Amino acid sequence: MNPSFDKRCSRQLFELVNGSWILRHAAVFAADDLIWLLFGFYGGVIVWEKSLVQSSPLLPVLQTALALLMAYAVTAVLARLVKRPRPYQEGQFEPVIKPFIETHSFPSAHATFVFALASLTYASPELFGYFFAAAVIVALARVAVGVHYLSDVFAGAVVGLLFGKAAEIAILLVLTFV
Repeated sequence: MNPSFDKRCSRQLFELVNGSWILRHAAVFAADDLIWLLFGFYGGVIVWEKSLVQSSPLLPVLQTALALLMAYAVTAVLARLVKRPRPYQEGQFEPVIKPFIETHSFPSAHATFVFALASLTYASPELFGYFFAAAVIVALARVAVGVHYLSDVFAGAVVGLLFGKAAEIAILLVLTFV
């Protein structure tokens, strides 16, 4: 993605959302709080959704932990290698929210986590649609509040989806040998 195109589109989304009181507050909720609701909802799904619980409720818990740990490790390594500053750190504008802990912008850890969760619900098509839509909302909201560029959340989405699926494959491989 062309860096100037990425920055221009990210800035336009930021300005569009911040021109409206309602959109700004919805973006803050989606960027900061929706991820926690998704984790809680996913925990409930693990307990009750039979299509995600093959033989033991412990398997989806292990799969989730593995997916999130692998995805976080890759995200942390990429962030340290790329060292991309956040949009507000480049002096472009004042963000609506600031991260609790200052980290690099690329890739987005929030996008990584929510897309990893979405990929883990793939076995249940009706749930996958909701989780995927919520993941897109979280990712776009991170751009709308000024803490990421579009390419940051896109990269986070790719990492999350890949490692959510990788964790599922790893657990299945382990089960075949146990």
